[in-house]
Amino acid sequence: MRILFIMPNAHYVRNFESVIAALADKGHSVILGVERGTETMPPEVKSFVDELLARHGGAIELRMLPERQFFWSGAAAQLRAWRDYSRYFLPLHARAHRCADRAASFLVPPLKMLGRAPQGLRAPAARAIGAFCAWAEQVLPVEAQAREAIKTCAPDIVLLTPLIDLDSDQADYVKACRRLRIPIGHCVASWDNLTNKGLIKALPDRVFVWNEAQKREAIELHNVPPERVAVTGAQLFDRWFEWKPSRDRETFCAEIGLDPNMPILLYTASSIFICRSEVEFVVRWLKAIRASDDSRLSEAGVIVRPHPKAAKTLGQWDSKELRALGRVVVFPRGGHMPLKDEARNDYYDSLYHSAAVIGINTSAMVEAAIVGRRSFAVLLDEVREGQDGMVHFQHLTQDGFLGVAMSLDEHVRQLADELSSGHDGERTARFVRSFLRPYGLDQAATPRFISEVEALEGLGVEGPSLVAQLGGIQRPLLLPFAALAGFYADAAIYRRSERRKALAKFMVSLRPRARKQLKRLRPFRLLRELRGGSAKADKASTRLGGQLQPGEAEGSSPKPAKSRNRAAA
Repeated sequence: MRILFIMPNAHYVRNFESVIAALADKGHSVILGVERGTETMPPEVKSFVDELLARHGGAIELRMLPERQFFWSGAAAQLRAWRDYSRYFLPLHARAHRCADRAASFLVPPLKMLGRAPQGLRAPAARAIGAFCAWAEQVLPVEAQAREAIKTCAPDIVLLTPLIDLDSDQADYVKACRRLRIPIGHCVASWDNLTNKGLIKALPDRVFVWNEAQKREAIELHNVPPERVAVTGAQLFDRWFEWKPSRDRETFCAEIGLDPNMPILLYTASSIFICRSEVEFVVRWLKAIRASDDSRLSEAGVIVRPHPKAAKTLGQWDSKELRALGRVVVFPRGGHMPLKDEARNDYYDSLYHSAAVIGINTSAMVEAAIVGRRSFAVLLDEVREGQDGMVHFQHLTQDGFLGVAMSLDEHVRQLADELSSGHDGERTARFVRSFLRPYGLDQAATPRFISEVEALEGLGVEGPSLVAQLGGIQRPLLLPFAALAGFYADAAIYRRSERRKALAKFMVSLRPRARKQLKRLRPFRLLRELRGGSAKADKASTRLGGQLQPGEAEGSSPKPAKSRNRAAA
């Protein structure tokens, strides 16, 4: 079977390494379709990907997908961003202010007015916006370059991740697969993807999730039919169930500079989005630890592990104030991602030799549970928005898995109790069973994921909906969004005083393209749509090298080459 796995960049190979390798080992051909260039790839990621390709010969191939841009790109981006933004005004996300601000950053100013609406009108308006944008997604044309990129790879099935990024146009690939009748599966990349990012804009044939909680999120938040959701377990963490410590306690402590006779606390830093300047919080936290009446706690060694994807803020951990508190080390200093065995050994040994794990809100708390260590968090005002302001944080707090304190004093007492009496191993095991391995602690997720992927081959794929088939005659209604997106893209370099001139100039440039779209409102166009105009457009697209004209919808007749050149000029 030939599989095209589409991802924004090669970083996502880490999340699905075991799946990609297992598919290759079973004789399948895997094409890693990367949307953004490898020239900006960190050296450790490039080396990791190169080694994966080398281990599997020609069974795994890395291929750059072409950049895509067409007449409706700006309108599609704004409609999708508007839909993502609106979700944060529904009751579930009422406290997710940081997520709402992030979503708003992708919108042109007029579409941000929902945030200034009266409180009682926000939720109804958000639902209306969501419904309108869902209709618009069906009306927008299938982007020809996305379709041609898939046809060039000639896959039997397509996999896609993460699909829910706020600035993503991956919905075009889902729509293209539907048009080409190729099965496509959405692979959820991480534990927070379905709650604190964007929405699924175009419905894939399968959505692969970790557990029943994510299945509910896919159904309730993204309107995925239950029969299209496959629960596989968390393949990302399979390796840690088999991993063993590489160093004994004395060797490990001697290497990093801590006393092996004293307990070790592991502080795992969070992503920049959760907390940008985390060292200030860590200093305050560590001062409370050092002031404890319990000598085991006050004299405990502390490992601070920087977040592996927060390279821009690594310099904060050189804090003199942090070092002055004593018996604290930053390890590893470079915040390396656990991609190779050496880095993975460092990470696992840090978890294994620690008595407890502390953090704000990070997936390291999930990994600590696999090793049998309990995690703790304190909800202080300066970091709380990154905790209960994120819906996915609730996964950690259910059933008391995460030790949560409302003050540093309460947090210190919790840690002292943990050191003196140990944690409830059964509670940790329950979390691991429900969240990471729903079919049993001895049932790895990767083989089940592979079975679900293989089941996609030959799956009957629904064609475009009637709304999508008649999109050509409805599409002119979206021209204001094309104008809005284009104007703000052009006017970004102008001062406010020149906005009016920029708008007039843009409207003049838009006029000939808008005229083409408005012709679709003529009655005879409806008859052509119903008689299979889309099939004609596919043939025309093939003759023209797979490219439709800017502003030319599927189902329209091809223009002579001379006219195309004049339009391009």
